[in-house]
Amino acid sequence: MAGWTGKVLRVDLGNGTFQTEPMDPQSRSLYIGGRGAGVKLLYDEIDPRVDPLSPANKLILSAGPLTGTGAITGCLFSAVAKSPLTGCIASSPSQGFFGTELKHAGYDMLVLEGKAEAPVYLDISKGKVELVPAGHLWGLNTFQTEDLIKARMHDKWKALDTSIACIGPAGENLCRMASIVNDRHWAASHSGVGAVMGSKNLKAIVVNGVEDIYVASAKPFMDVVLAYIEQTRAAPLTSRVLPEQGTAFLVEKLSELGALPACNFQAILVDSSSVDGKALRRLSPRKMGCFSCPIGCEHLVSEGQDLEVMAPSLEVIGSLGPGCGVNNIEAVVRANRACLQMGLDPVSSGGTIACAMELSEAGAFPEEEVGFALRFGDAEAVLKLLELMARREGFGNVLAEGGRRLAGKYGRPDLFMGVRSQEMPGCDPRAIEGAGLHFATANSGPSFDSGDTLLTEILGINPSGVEGKAGLVKEAQDLSALMESVGLCRKMQMAGFSIPEVFAMMEMVTASGMNDADLMKAGERIFNLERMFNVRAGVEGGSDMLPRRMLDEPLKEGIAMGHVSRLPEMIAEYRGLRGWDERGTPSERKLDELGLTDAVAAGEAK
Repeated sequence: MAGWTGKVLRVDLGNGTFQTEPMDPQSRSLYIGGRGAGVKLLYDEIDPRVDPLSPANKLILSAGPLTGTGAITGCLFSAVAKSPLTGCIASSPSQGFFGTELKHAGYDMLVLEGKAEAPVYLDISKGKVELVPAGHLWGLNTFQTEDLIKARMHDKWKALDTSIACIGPAGENLCRMASIVNDRHWAASHSGVGAVMGSKNLKAIVVNGVEDIYVASAKPFMDVVLAYIEQTRAAPLTSRVLPEQGTAFLVEKLSELGALPACNFQAILVDSSSVDGKALRRLSPRKMGCFSCPIGCEHLVSEGQDLEVMAPSLEVIGSLGPGCGVNNIEAVVRANRACLQMGLDPVSSGGTIACAMELSEAGAFPEEEVGFALRFGDAEAVLKLLELMARREGFGNVLAEGGRRLAGKYGRPDLFMGVRSQEMPGCDPRAIEGAGLHFATANSGPSFDSGDTLLTEILGINPSGVEGKAGLVKEAQDLSALMESVGLCRKMQMAGFSIPEVFAMMEMVTASGMNDADLMKAGERIFNLERMFNVRAGVEGGSDMLPRRMLDEPLKEGIAMGHVSRLPEMIAEYRGLRGWDERGTPSERKLDELGLTDAVAAGEAK
């Protein structure tokens, strides 16, 4: 088999058993792998109404057919589960090296079910699978966990080649925005997938693979990859901007367009010079790349004498920086490091803290309830709250439930700036209309991962216009579902790559016979199956809505001053293009067109 390994490792943590089984052929032909295959398996095997923190939920780590093959940016894996934050499907991608090691261990997918009686970690090394007691790791942060596991390896070369995905205190304490941190610097961060892992008493997954990944047409494939590498070196964004600033270069662009929200979306940061990519560059970051990526858009920065830590991305800067009123890049770096160590999603954590700050300033609760003054711009308060949140201590126990539950508890649900209980990243939908439509309709909650149109709108078309945005968002979401299923990072699109390049690499690696149209239909199929999971989970299409502030309160400053989101003008057209009804549910005709009728019927019959 080419590209795919054709094998799934199923681990029942409750009884400590392992089973290797063949990958469902439909998961390859109709859902590709990665995100798509994970979504299909979750849809088939769990009741969407299950308590996401119960043993009945499953956590699936799934790599794509191009992951680990040498395909340009072919490093992705996706963590799929029912989200404890949103109650919807969670599909959280991550980069780095874990997906590649999983493939080299001989598996396309890892399915984790049940709950261990006591903390354990899973060791998948050189053809062996073992559950190891992890009581000594429980309570440690992610850096400490990885260091200790590797320090106890007798073979230092094995330690260097080993990839580890683990949770920190946030996952252990079932914080609803907990992440899974892999390879120390990357994370499947959105929708609380780390809490699902923690609910299973699983501290870490250690992978060291030795198997080769077969490529159908090796020589033509490498020729194409080399040509694509040259293209990335010629494109301005991937040859210069991303290697120098990472996605933080977009902070300045958002600010210029009046779209960089501050203080829980109450204002706009007009001058971003203290937190943008250029400010980050002044910290002299060291360039770093994921497996098989010539771009090197990730960077390591040092904080004093401490170890190097991943530089914050656009969405991290927006949420932990201006979103909390913090206008200092060093403070954002410290907060981002805390999130990585504690195993917290920096976007949801920053959004929740921003909500708490506005609630505090509005007098929704007394200062004594927090234990200290809570005001926008207090970087030290952000650090304190992150620690409390991860450990569910004091006021942190309330924060650990997320912004929607926090705002509801204090009688101000209007101050939660998110969709489907997940906090929005730092981009104001009142200034970037397509991003707002994507945030409102993304199945796993608002993020920059699952199909945003941000780059296109900032660099290509009128961001404040609504014409054509419904089609643009639909195409971006379907393409993102495909990219995360084949195992490619979406940053390859910044070099001008799109479906033709994906098709070329897929065909040379897998010889599957799928054409461009087949691949894009697979992306659409995956997106619609996710939507049906949410429908069965009881999440109505009426939740395709932005916070009331975005619709009713015009921006007070910046180039988009006076604008509100025009989501109501776009949503009907979007649903029409999707083949969905007025409630946001795929029609029987659309399900039949995508070959989903039988899958949906089988799921409903369970």
